[in-house]
Amino acid sequence: MYKRMSMLPLVFLLFAAFVQPVSAEEPVDPVKKKFDELVEAGIFEGWQDNTQNNSTMTREQLAVILARLKKLDQVNPSSYTDVDGSRWSAGFIEAVTKAGLMNGIDDDLFDPASDVTLEQLATVMVRALNLSTYSDQTVEGEVSDWAKSYVAAALESGLIGKSNDYTVPATHEWLVNTAYNTNQKIVEQQGFGITVASQIGAKRVEIKLNAAPDPSSLAISIVRVRDRTSVDIESLEWSETGHQVVAQLAEPLTDGSYEVKISGSDAIDPTRTSHEFTAEAERMSKLKWGGPDTLPYDDNVEVPFFVLNQFDEPMDAKDAKFSFSALNASIERIPDRATVLVHLLAKAKPGDSIDLIITHASPKMSATKTYRVGEGRVVSAIEIDGVPAEPLESGQSAELIIRVYDQYGVLIKDPDWLNGEQGVYAESENPRLATVSALTTDAAGNIVVRVAAGQDIPADTTVNIAVNARSGSAGAQATLAVKAAKAVSTVPVVSNPPANPTVIRNVYTVGSNFAYVTVDTDDATQVYYYYEKKDASPDVPSASEIRAKASANQPHSGSATVSSNQASFVLHGLEFGHDYELFVVAADSQDRLSDVQTYEFTTESFDSSVMWVYDESLEDKTQGRCVLIPVNAYYILTDEPVHGITSEYIQENGRQTDFGMFTFLLNGQLQFLYVTYELGGKFEVVSYASVDFPVGF
Repeated sequence: MYKRMSMLPLVFLLFAAFVQPVSAEEPVDPVKKKFDELVEAGIFEGWQDNTQNNSTMTREQLAVILARLKKLDQVNPSSYTDVDGSRWSAGFIEAVTKAGLMNGIDDDLFDPASDVTLEQLATVMVRALNLSTYSDQTVEGEVSDWAKSYVAAALESGLIGKSNDYTVPATHEWLVNTAYNTNQKIVEQQGFGITVASQIGAKRVEIKLNAAPDPSSLAISIVRVRDRTSVDIESLEWSETGHQVVAQLAEPLTDGSYEVKISGSDAIDPTRTSHEFTAEAERMSKLKWGGPDTLPYDDNVEVPFFVLNQFDEPMDAKDAKFSFSALNASIERIPDRATVLVHLLAKAKPGDSIDLIITHASPKMSATKTYRVGEGRVVSAIEIDGVPAEPLESGQSAELIIRVYDQYGVLIKDPDWLNGEQGVYAESENPRLATVSALTTDAAGNIVVRVAAGQDIPADTTVNIAVNARSGSAGAQATLAVKAAKAVSTVPVVSNPPANPTVIRNVYTVGSNFAYVTVDTDDATQVYYYYEKKDASPDVPSASEIRAKASANQPHSGSATVSSNQASFVLHGLEFGHDYELFVVAADSQDRLSDVQTYEFTTESFDSSVMWVYDESLEDKTQGRCVLIPVNAYYILTDEPVHGITSEYIQENGRQTDFGMFTFLLNGQLQFLYVTYELGGKFEVVSYASVDFPVGF
């Protein structure tokens, strides 16, 4: 894991391992800790921790570690007959041979797989540090004559610990301790620097250092070798130990060689200031389906897919051409997003399995995933994000991102479903301080609600915005700061105009051809409104224009009396499945008007499963209607609209049809018909308002 951190001075860090206390609750294996640091430093890169099983090490393993400690470039071809040029260690073996740090067992034999003894380990590390040796030195314990001076020098300098027998094979624990001590000596003698640098992502370069420097005093630069063009670095992410840093670049790397350089510290080893590495341009490598393994039994279920590059990072594949197919489901891609819509109602049932397939032609690759079909969708969790850090002032608004999850962890992004009877609703704790819109979708495909600060905020305060499932199964709340409105006049204000009207709680109860609206407002006696199809006119009517339309009884306008700070009215004669805009203004007893508030809603599409004809049993057939609907259906006929009506409400309070039909008389007044019927295992709701319920509409 990487994090931004301020590092301690280098000299202190070199001795930190010897003075830091170890927690009694979390004992730390000192050898394991050293091994991890050497891995981060790039010296033991790619090695497994074998310090616990006392396994021995080979001559080629020692050659690799020694070359990395000394930052030796690999050398080819091999001069040993028993080391093939393709062997993983060949370049390192030749490098330490040329440097005079290790020798073959014969003129042309290296014996790479044989064990290394303690005295051999001590010898090569003394050579690596160029320590002085003396032939007359003695060593306690079993040691070969040729190795006595090297073992004595290694013991005296603290590279190795004491042993009764130095002729035995060295274990990985000995290698870790000796390599760690040798690396510290190298840093003390020459300073710190780069061990290795490599590309680890399309825009990420990892740089490993043999000691932990102070990042504040270190400058890092990257250039493209062929033309010496500088690469812009957006950020540096340091590891916890400080031996690694990842440079996040502004642009992806291209094919070719790059050079990393460090500068800014007097403690840098002049031979380790730079490192060259080979990069490759980002390319598509793998396709992968995402999301939970179980999908809700519904249509418009969003399932993400991922396009991964050679570093297993997500790619921007907006312009890539993919083919999609599905078994036991219908599938379609959402444009400009790495997401598909899966439709299950027509081809699957709960408990079934479906296969989703994505294919790319060039380069050729595909991915298939089998999902289980669960039960119908239920809201199980809600999250609110994007709350502004600064308070909203009067007239300002902000979009809050709403994440709604079903019982299988699938993110629900269907605004129609979310705004429906099984979905969720957003509300403000105090509509005078802030109002909220219905759920909608932003340009990035997120579900959002727009929160607008009120026009008359008396003092700086906060207001809670809640999003709740209509079923009561889940909810979330966010606290929004709002700022008092700025005074616009020094003249004392005796009274205030009415507060802006706000559509409360469920916003609207919308049917196929009507909308039932309740408005919440303060200090008002009357509400005026006007509605039209969305985008029917480019301008929002003024408050006085709306009052004039309503007072003149112009089409699509009206008024309602405020009682207990609320007013309700019905918009009827609407067309099926259309988007509308509603403009509302409140007036007080002095006929002062509030600001115009604009709301949007969409009428339901009328289902052809419900129809009505003349009641043939009546003499005057124009007075009665016979409604034909599916057999398993319930209905409610009222003279007043019902807010937030649901299928469950109709089933509990309505009547069940006989043989899929019922009859009723017209009363010359506006009547509201609510019908729920079973379709595909789910109950649909249809609502319609009319005076005459015209036949053959």
